[in-house]
This record gives sequence, C-alpha cells and structure tokens, in this order.
Amino acid sequence: MAEPRCGASDIQEIVDLNYIPWTNENISYAIEKTFSLNMPISEVRQVIRESLDLWSKYIPRNFIEIDNFDAADIKISSQNNFDKNEVANANSKGTLVFDKKLKWKRYKIGETEIPDTLDILAVTVHEIGHILGLKHLSTQETNMKPNFYHFFDLNNVYIQPFIFAADIQSIQSIYGEKKN
Repeated sequence: MAEPRCGASDIQEIVDLNYIPWTNENISYAIEKTFSLNMPISEVRQVIRESLDLWSKYIPRNFIEIDNFDAADIKISSQNNFDKNEVANANSKGTLVFDKKLKWKRYKIGETEIPDTLDILAVTVHEIGHILGLKHLSTQETNMKPNFYHFFDLNNVYIQPFIFAADIQSIQSIYGEKKN
C-alpha cells in the first residue's frame, strides 16, 4: 500500500495572514448520524475531541460538540468515494470526511503498528489543521505534511501524537496565542 495521504493539494508555504477561517471563539462540530468506520462511534468521538483539544491548547478557540449536523460549523462524515491513497479530506469551510472503506484504529501508547491499519488520531490531527486554515508544509517535523506523520518509533511502537513546533508557529500566525 502506498503512503496514505491527505486529499488537500500539495505543499503551499504561502499563508494569507489576513485570512482567519474561524473568527468566532466557540466553534461547533457534529458527527453525521450515518458516520461509519470499522470502530465504535464512541471511540471516534473521543479521537475527534482529543484532536481538537490538541490544537485548542495553542489558540484562543474552543470546540463544542452539538447534535445538529446541519447547524454545526464543522461537519464530520465518512464516505466511500476516495481516490487511491487518499484516506481523508478536510477544508477551512468546516468539512472533514474519512474514507470508510479503510481499516482505522485508535492505537494505544506502546502498541505495535498493524499493517494497512491507519492511525485515526494522527489523521484527524492533520485534518483539523486544514479545517483551522493550515496548508501542507514541507518541514520534516510537522503534522501538516501531505503524507501523515507516522507516530511510531524505530521499533514500530506507538507514541502519543502531539503538535510540532512548526505547527504551533503556523497556527498561531493565524489565530494568535491562547492566553492562560
């Protein structure tokens, strides 16, 4: 299987610093009622919340889950119609879509990688970056590479995903720093 990748266009280092996709401090999100991956929806909810929390640690934005999919700022769904190697897609208009034909897993720290099974947390962190307005970066250590960052050590043991310094700098250039 070729490297799984994001459906967004390739590297665009130029960022429009005058464009802020989400001016509201509180951003709502909802998961489509028909959402379906090969894992429990409760686990998907937890992964989405964890991904949003990773980003919100660094910017003055809060994320609130709501039940009304149509009214949500961010709409999360799953579909079958993806290109080869593309596993998910998101944009700054608030759409996040996962390929439901693929095998997904929320790896636990210390687990060994399972072939052809995607790390849903790493993919979600990347795609939330797009929703917040980030483009792909060419920096080696970033969540925003076109091919998803691999959170496994040299022995293929899972480590906890995190936001890299390049990502923090990029996202704070759009939204500013979160005040404690």
